[in-house]
Amino acid sequence: MADKFLRCEGDTDRVVFEHLLQSKGYVILPEKPKPCTSKEPGGEIAALNNAITLVKQGVPLVVAALDLNGDNFSALCARAEAALNENAISFKGGNGDYTAGKTRLKIVPVGLPRNPFLVSLGVKSHSIDDFLLVLLHERSVYDQFLEVEKLKTPDFETTFSGLKKAAETLRKEGISIDRSKQMLDLVRAILGFRASPATLAERVLKAAPSPIAEDLLRPLAEAIP
Repeated sequence: MADKFLRCEGDTDRVVFEHLLQSKGYVILPEKPKPCTSKEPGGEIAALNNAITLVKQGVPLVVAALDLNGDNFSALCARAEAALNENAISFKGGNGDYTAGKTRLKIVPVGLPRNPFLVSLGVKSHSIDDFLLVLLHERSVYDQFLEVEKLKTPDFETTFSGLKKAAETLRKEGISIDRSKQMLDLVRAILGFRASPATLAERVLKAAPSPIAEDLLRPLAEAIP
């Protein structure tokens, strides 16, 4: 068995972490579904349960990359500690960095809660989609994405003014639009991009010039041992 695992919450997360951790030797879960096989459960509960299983197996380093959603880091840590206690796992440490037997368990929060662009959109529930939405809001990334995907329209201004108008309209109808994933789905609709969110992540990262992507993702990369 490998000695380093990172468990994230879903397919889109996996794409981003594969991009980040190409040379760090991590096994990233959930694995990409193979043809004719069932998809592994996503979300925080599944990610924590999987991480706890790896801790029980004595894997030397386990990282659980969990969406902030509408919480703060302390809330994520409290749920991780509760999961350890519920499984009768003795541990030392705190603030998202724990030792349980021979295993180090590290909790990494995922999201950009203070990003000005996301704040302007009214995003309050944060996830890996934060990074993709902010990258697409870089004009050079957006233009390169359109070129790679052979999309001639809509232009940058039309897409992001349309995004704000669509979100405002939905809110007036009583629909809660406060997650970056919802915003990214609206962008996909505006662009007519029919492939999966994970495929969108692959294409956006491919379109993003290295310095732009590296600068945005650096704090997330540096949080991973």
